[in-house]
Amino acid sequence: MRLREAAQEDSVRAKHRLGKLFLRNGLKDPSNKKKWSDTWWQWARKVKMPHIEPDLTLMELISEVDHQKHRVTRLDGAIDKAITEAPVRLQKIVEGLQSLRGVAKLSAVTLAVELGLTTRFQKASQVMSYTGTTSSEYSSGGKRRQGAITKAGNAHLRRVLIEAAWQYRHRLRVMQRQKKMAEKWPAPIADAAWRAQQKLHRRYWGLSQRGLPVGKVVTAVA
Repeated sequence: MRLREAAQEDSVRAKHRLGKLFLRNGLKDPSNKKKWSDTWWQWARKVKMPHIEPDLTLMELISEVDHQKHRVTRLDGAIDKAITEAPVRLQKIVEGLQSLRGVAKLSAVTLAVELGLTTRFQKASQVMSYTGTTSSEYSSGGKRRQGAITKAGNAHLRRVLIEAAWQYRHRLRVMQRQKKMAEKWPAPIADAAWRAQQKLHRRYWGLSQRGLPVGKVVTAVA
């Protein structure tokens, strides 16, 4: 999972380099299709640069984007295989976590393997400390001051939680992905996921109406 995350970051960097090359040379797809779409790629692969060196650069950058894309695809296949070969208990955890809004397969696997045995945490604040989402504190004497989150924890978990938290700004509903997987979940899991969505949705909008910055609101929901 960590290698897949790194490969995805490398893929984004490779795309940025290619996009900046086109920008520097004033090149733009005349069809105005969305960047990275099939039509856009057909144009990008046919572009001819005015000099040999830039032409070589273009070819190398496109090759790097393709390479990183294939890396991510291979790792996705390896993750799927690892899930099917995992102990049944772990498979059930991965399936159950996907009942939560904002948590799809990759996020569920990250939570399951990075968090480990949840029984080692007795309360939610301990999980918050483990993920580095607790408030930093600068206290002296009778004064207590709290600041931004510490980030002194598992960054992989923190990223997944915050990404999922963004979903709770939307109206309450059961996602299409959840409907397709509903038959895999016992009723108590589906009910808990719905209660969680209601609670976190109220939490998001309750904090938003207090005028807090959206970044702080999402972190609180996470």
